[in-house]
Amino acid sequence: MRCSGDDVLITGIGCVGPFGVDRESFWERLLAGDRAVRRLSAADCHGLGLGSHDRFQFVGAPAFTPAGDVFVEPVLRLISAAASEAVSHARLSADSYSPDRAGCVIGTSKGGLTAFSQALAAERRREPNDAWLEVMPHVASSVISRTYGLRAACLAPVAACATGLVSVLRAFDLIQSDLCDVVIAGSGDASLHPAVLASFKRMGVLATRFPEPAAACRPFNRDRDGFAIGEGAAVFVLERRDHAERRGAEGVARVLGGAVLSDPCGMTDVDPTGASPSRAITDTLARCGVTPQNIGHVNLHGTATRSNDVAEASALRIAFGAFADRVPCVALKGAIGHQLGAAGATELAVTALSIRDGMLPPTVNLDDPDPKCALSLTREPCAVSGLGLKLSLGFGGHVAVALLGPA
Repeated sequence: MRCSGDDVLITGIGCVGPFGVDRESFWERLLAGDRAVRRLSAADCHGLGLGSHDRFQFVGAPAFTPAGDVFVEPVLRLISAAASEAVSHARLSADSYSPDRAGCVIGTSKGGLTAFSQALAAERRREPNDAWLEVMPHVASSVISRTYGLRAACLAPVAACATGLVSVLRAFDLIQSDLCDVVIAGSGDASLHPAVLASFKRMGVLATRFPEPAAACRPFNRDRDGFAIGEGAAVFVLERRDHAERRGAEGVARVLGGAVLSDPCGMTDVDPTGASPSRAITDTLARCGVTPQNIGHVNLHGTATRSNDVAEASALRIAFGAFADRVPCVALKGAIGHQLGAAGATELAVTALSIRDGMLPPTVNLDDPDPKCALSLTREPCAVSGLGLKLSLGFGGHVAVALLGPA
């Protein structure tokens, strides 16, 4: 992604997830070190149940799904609520932008799983239903475009757990390419679904050994053994600086640039050397004309799987050299679970809020750091300044990096 051209600001952020249905509540609870992961009940799986798994203890971080019966699919309710908050935060009204210069980039990584299940059940009963209309991965982007009358690009990236970050970087590129003045971008995920839980259990990436559900996901800890699935959505309003200034909008942070590339090691494996993510980091720094010493903090992917955390730490050490020992880093999945397709967007929102307030949340459940992942990880909230780097990885080899700075 190019780092030259017009300044691109984040003027609005909306967040919905396991800590509530608004941005500031979410942010306050992260800073307080709260943990949302708990034992799941059948009711947490959107009426679909957990299935039978030999008494396996599924844990996760369900989102506070906004009320309303407009959509069958919970991910559409999450994204719509986050978009509404982002638009309100940006004070973006219908008369403040040209619809032909306003776009939408919203990803979901896998579409509407609950809608699919309900549509399939209705089909088997030979009952009429409209749930099929909410199944495809592009539906969220189409809904947001229609809601806000956006007539420029309408895109729906799918990049596994990097979907959210890829969506924001694509929005950034639309503005820098002079195709849009303003873009609503982000992602959501509602994957507490029996098929997803069973699949991830079979892959061996879910946490299985923990003293209590809230301690299940332990990124970069010596005894980590996997993640817990979370749900949520984060949506941003991105716009060209001069467009924001003309309408009197203030920026939360500035998007400087980023990189998207592939780690071709396999569907779920990562290169233990961290070569691909380190290249994404160094490419981003070079394109944006900054050095590791300009980075004030790093928001890591941190899945708490044995291989991911080692590879990610290696990538940072390759890219940053000795400075990797000093730059503050945070991993959020111990607090809010792994939000899969929403993870990159939610964690980028935290990067922007950290820049806004000069504070970095703690990495919860980090009580015995793995020496193989030697980084300067936060264990308490800490003051930060300067630029913020966000790294996202996804099954299938997706790698994305974004660099934010003060507005």
